[in-house]
Order: sequence, then C-alpha cells, then structure tokens
Amino acid sequence: MEEQRLTMEQEVEFAFHTGGGKNAGHTAAVEIDGKLKGMALHVTPTAIASSIPVGLAAGMVVDPVSFLQEMDYVEQFGFENPLARTFVDWRCACPLVHHQIMDAACEVIRAKIAGQKQIGTTASGMGPIHANLASRVAPRMYHTVDETTFRNRLEGDLAFKKLVLQACLTKDEWSKLLEELTEKHTERSKELIELGVASEADFDFNRFASSNGSIGFSNDEILAYARPALKRLHEANAITDVSEMIWDHIRAGHVLIGATSQGTRIDNVFGDGDYSTAGRTLAGSASSGAGFGPTHIRSVRVVLKAVPSRVGNGPFLTQIEGAVAEDLQGDGSKIDDERGATTGRPRDVGILDAVVARYSCLVNGATNVTLTKLDKV
Repeated sequence: MEEQRLTMEQEVEFAFHTGGGKNAGHTAAVEIDGKLKGMALHVTPTAIASSIPVGLAAGMVVDPVSFLQEMDYVEQFGFENPLARTFVDWRCACPLVHHQIMDAACEVIRAKIAGQKQIGTTASGMGPIHANLASRVAPRMYHTVDETTFRNRLEGDLAFKKLVLQACLTKDEWSKLLEELTEKHTERSKELIELGVASEADFDFNRFASSNGSIGFSNDEILAYARPALKRLHEANAITDVSEMIWDHIRAGHVLIGATSQGTRIDNVFGDGDYSTAGRTLAGSASSGAGFGPTHIRSVRVVLKAVPSRVGNGPFLTQIEGAVAEDLQGDGSKIDDERGATTGRPRDVGILDAVVARYSCLVNGATNVTLTKLDKV
C-alpha cells in the first residue's frame, strides 16, 4: 500500500475519536492574550480547538452530562457554540452516574477479597459500562430517543447493580463510598465549577442513593439528572451517524484524523494486564471503533514522550522518584505539568523505555513517530 504522509500543509476536513470516555485526558494548547493555556479535554478531540467539525465515533462511551459540561467549558476559551460542530454517534454507549458509583464500589470490593488488588481507576464508570456492553444490556444513545425505552433499559441495570452492592457492601461502606466520590469529583471539577459550567450539586453523589437509607439507587433522580442533557443533545441534532459522515469524507477523498484513547500500555488486550483500561486503545481499533475498513488508514502516528508518565496502579519499570519527578509533576499551574487531565493527580513519571517504545510501534503498525518533551530530558 502506498503510504500517504500527513503534513501540516494538508487540509483536514474532519477529526474523530474512536474509543474511550471521560476517563481519558488530553490537553489542547490555546493561545489567550498572547499566552498559551491548557484546555483539558476528555471525550472531545483536540481538533475542537480549530474550526473543523469533530465526531465521537460509535466505539466511544459518552456520558451526556459531562460531555455537555465539556462543550460549555470549550466555549469559555472563545470557541463559539462548539456543539454545533461536534457529533455523537447514535450507537455510543451512554454511561450515567450509577456507572461511576459502581466503578468506585468495585475498588472497595476488590480490597476486601484476598489476593485481589485495586486497579486505581478514575471512578469514571468505564469498567461497568463496558461490562454492560459485553453483557448486551448497555444503554445507548439510540435508546434515549424515547424516555420509556430509556427508563426500562436503566431500571433493569440499576436493579442488578443494587443486588451486587447489597451483597458486597455494608451500609457504612456505602455511605463512605458516596461521600468519597462526592469529594473526589468535586475536587477534580473545580475549574468547571469556577467557570460556572457546573455546580457542586452536580457532583453530590448522595442525591443518587435510595431515599430510604438502604443500599441502592434513586432511579428517578438518576434519570432526572440526565434528562436535560439528553434533551439538549437531541434539540441540537448532535446525535447522528458519525460512521456515515466518515464514509462520506472517505468517498470524497478528504483527509481525516482519528485518535484512539489513552496509550498502548493500557490497551485491554495488549496492555499491562489487569492494570489496563476497559476498552481498546491501539491504532487498529480506530477502524472498528469508527466503522470503516482498515484499508482506508494511510498513516499511523505513534506519539512517544521522552518523559513517559501514567496514573493509576501497574508496572512502570523506568519510573523515577524524588526531586526530579516532583519538578516534572509540578503543581498543575503550567501547561506541561505532569498531572492527570481527568483526576488532577500527579502522574508517575520516568525515562523513555525503548523496549516499550518498540513494542508500541510494532502493535500499532507505526508509519510515523513523534517524540515529545525532549526539552524535559
């Protein structure tokens, strides 16, 4: 196959993400008043910082509430009505707050079982929603067209999760879990709250618990929380067939950029085993996640960091600690501080692992490699 190398001079017509959800974090550098400021994104492609349309392909899981908070956040950087050029595939799974609660609960349960280790998840609901997908019971965007259909889909899932929680947690553990989730998500969402695109009440997980004090969920409250966001998405005609949009661009011979979520080492199959994310992150997942054949991929760019980093638990053979690591992590005030875009946690940092770099190029089929952060070495 003849390789077509993408250059900055070529005009990109469409950009899309192919997998992952709000657990992912990536930062776009935006110039404001002559200074670069980091715009921390989660589900939205960084190309939203340009004028081109962007898509969230079918392989993604999209929380409607946090997605719209992200749209309003992007608008604060001077990008007018970004929702008008952001499209969500109708097949996307639709995680809600109970998936986040279940994610955190699974970490508590793991700690109680001999031989089990906590994964160090972001408690963003990725594991539970992917489990729903594998079990063929996940709520999807197309279920949200009719509220009765959506409610029925949710209530079955909520009833099942309630039984699991009641079997595995005490009331004290349940109360503590909700308090810790509230504190954690409020802290990591400080910028959204300060900008006025979210409120502290949005991150009060106690409101989604059963009102009678038992372990379980308030189905009505969870649905009421999601309803305004879903209404806004439908009114904006943001839910559509992103795959068909991609096919149209391919047929027209346009240049597109697709990005997978996160990195090779947390791919669910080829990553670090139990310490991976819930989905696929390799370049090959771009075609299956967006619904086009792999023969249409002309170039695969693997991005490496001279100073690699990661959050969560798991192996990191070249990790460094001490003053050098703390300097790289910073306090989050600089655009290149090594802090999780989703959690704000300081990332573990290390030196470039050539073995991992070679492996990443092999499993992704790299045609191009970009090495960043050389100024930090």
